[in-house]
Amino acid sequence: MNTIIVEKDTDGKTVLVGQNTDWEGVANALVLKLPIDLQYQAKPFPAGSCGFIIGGGGTTRAAVYALSRLGLSPIYLINRDPTETKDMIAAFPQYVLKALDGVDQWTQQMEDTVAAGVGAIPSFEPVTDGEKMVYAVSERVFASRNLVGRSRLFLEMCYKVRPGFVPRASLRWTYSSLLPQPRKTIMYNIAASYSWNVIEGPSFRTPCLACHRTHLPSQVSRR
Repeated sequence: MNTIIVEKDTDGKTVLVGQNTDWEGVANALVLKLPIDLQYQAKPFPAGSCGFIIGGGGTTRAAVYALSRLGLSPIYLINRDPTETKDMIAAFPQYVLKALDGVDQWTQQMEDTVAAGVGAIPSFEPVTDGEKMVYAVSERVFASRNLVGRSRLFLEMCYKVRPGFVPRASLRWTYSSLLPQPRKTIMYNIAASYSWNVIEGPSFRTPCLACHRTHLPSQVSRR
């Protein structure tokens, strides 16, 4: 939970309602990269499209919900920890989630239907076998053939804060000095090298400010 909203219940009594808006940030970051006519559709991706998520933590949970709300199914989970992946799948029995932990598991049918993905791991050179597997499988997904020439989206959630913050006492600070600094991570560069439309991590933050604008589809912007 990251947001508390003050509402009135049926008796007119004030209540506090807890929500998590992370999924809205993921969904909006992806939707806003689609053609304008698709942004108003409940399921903006072609029928039968699948998605993938790299990681297995809290961000992955938000991404699972977001991709599912956008109509992507199945959703393939690429993660170094198989136990964590099993727990993730068990936590969302209403969705079709599948572990993807081998390069040979990615088939031509998956290549033809993959439409979008989310990266939710830190950007470090892989060291362990599990980490190397994650990068190898991810690159296999990014290398998918694209016979119809459709733009495929990848939201890379990893970013870093802008360095060199100037203290307010000096009266020289600006709002821009507080903004996150985009960076091209290892996963970003891999995806871009295969012509994916890569969305930088800070794009996840900005839709939260606009998630209730009327021009965004209600099924994406509001619960």
